Amino acid sequence: MTPRYITLDLIRKRSEHNEGLVSTLEELSLHQEELEAIGPVLGRTCGKTLQILLLQNNVISRMEPSSLRSFKCLEYLNLALNNISAIEGLHHLQWTLEKLDLTLNFIDVDTFADSVTELAALSHLKDLCLMGNPCAGWKGYRPYLLARLPHLRTLDGEAIGRSERIRASQTFGSLETELHELANACKTKKALEQETKKDGQPQNDNDVTHHSPETRVRQSREMARHKAEKESLQRANYQPKKRDEEKFSFEHKNAIEMARQSEDDEKIRNCNEGKWEFTLDEETRPGYFVLDVTLQKYLSTSLVDVDVHPTFVRIVIKSKLLRLVLPCEVQAKESIAQRSATTGHLVISMPKVQLTNNHDNAQMISLPSCSKQETTPAAAINDYDATMGSKLTPLKGPVQIEGLVKIGHGGIGKQEQSIPQTALGMKVIRTTRISAINTNHDEDDGEEHPPPLF
Repeated sequence: MTPRYITLDLIRKRSEHNEGLVSTLEELSLHQEELEAIGPVLGRTCGKTLQILLLQNNVISRMEPSSLRSFKCLEYLNLALNNISAIEGLHHLQWTLEKLDLTLNFIDVDTFADSVTELAALSHLKDLCLMGNPCAGWKGYRPYLLARLPHLRTLDGEAIGRSERIRASQTFGSLETELHELANACKTKKALEQETKKDGQPQNDNDVTHHSPETRVRQSREMARHKAEKESLQRANYQPKKRDEEKFSFEHKNAIEMARQSEDDEKIRNCNEGKWEFTLDEETRPGYFVLDVTLQKYLSTSLVDVDVHPTFVRIVIKSKLLRLVLPCEVQAKESIAQRSATTGHLVISMPKVQLTNNHDNAQMISLPSCSKQETTPAAAINDYDATMGSKLTPLKGPVQIEGLVKIGHGGIGKQEQSIPQTALGMKVIRTTRISAINTNHDEDDGEEHPPPLF
């Protein structure tokens, strides 16, 4: 049976979170795929951008340098529950790799010293997991690692203390001698077991199954055969999405163009096709609208297009439109869009357009350019509403106030005489109060009367 390794179709199948684009992948999970080798395809397609690679629960037997050489910015590598017997091929990741998980593999004391030498070159490695390996059964396993890897901060999920590291350095000489003797004994034992297997009888179905790389490979191939049969039945209903960069670029540009056409042809309306979570805040930063859109941390920025207009903002994410109408105008050219390296959120800061200014405790309103004066006090403008920005109908002639207040409550009676309009364009109205006004200010009968009008 041909060994299973990572293929381009498998990468596309597991990159749906990135719209099937493999060249911009930053995180990839290929666990429980019955893989026996990494292969060269993964490094060639997304080795320059991949930061997190999860390969746990497979049957990978080697960390081949040829397969790992193409990774340029890998920070976290998980190879737990595989058939790794020695650590190799990681020296070129000395400036990037921070976490390595090799739980439940087959690293024994005969390859332990060489494996630690490979790890010593990784100057940025902070977190290491080797529990469940045969070498972890040696009592000097932890102090030996602490003495040789001074840059480690966590080993097998436990923080490393300063006193523990000092004690490990003091016993390093004796531990190194002990490890050398154990390694020679382990190599001799494995050689004898190998000779016994060659001379022995073939294994029967009733024989006891031992936990070994060979047994795991045999079981994995059986599971792979069952999975292939199951997938062949479902293939008619599901196919991985195959899209290259050129095709996606066309779809993305088409989505942007359709959004622009809809904005030209009809009234601007709010739209959230991708159902993205967002918040629009104008209190945290005075004078600004701050729009925070929740995006996946490892979503490629090439899948996001932002366009800020004075009255609305348009964002196209993975060909899905998010458009928000703003409460007031903003300065589009001064707006800034940023991605958070910690959470992946998209944050857009949009400064508001300042319509009013305070000067000498009087509100000043900007008039149109056709006016002779650039600014005029708001109190002298009768036909301009500074708050709503709309024209009001000017007053013409006298104001009829008869009947506004009931006569029993001190309202105005019938107008006796009208006086010609004054220079201000208003008529003075004489009024007669029906009820007598209490002129005694010291007594209060509990009733409120409006003042007389003159």
